[in-house]
Amino acid sequence: MAYSVLPPTSNNSLKTVEWMWQSNPNPFSKSKPATWSHYSDLENLIIEEAFQDKQPRAQLDDYFIDFK
Repeated sequence: MAYSVLPPTSNNSLKTVEWMWQSNPNPFSKSKPATWSHYSDLENLIIEEAFQDKQPRAQLDDYFIDFK
């Protein structure tokens, strides 16, 4: 599970995208709050490029992030 944080800006050329992943030992637990971890700068670039190119997924080494 991953999601993007896009802070509001007045100019799209200044937008910053930060992708994060839910890093709980059991991410589906209803009794524990979600813990989110940041992807590295390089991983953020790979994920955002695939997302902007409307690819169905991004690949990070042996892991896939499905956008659908």
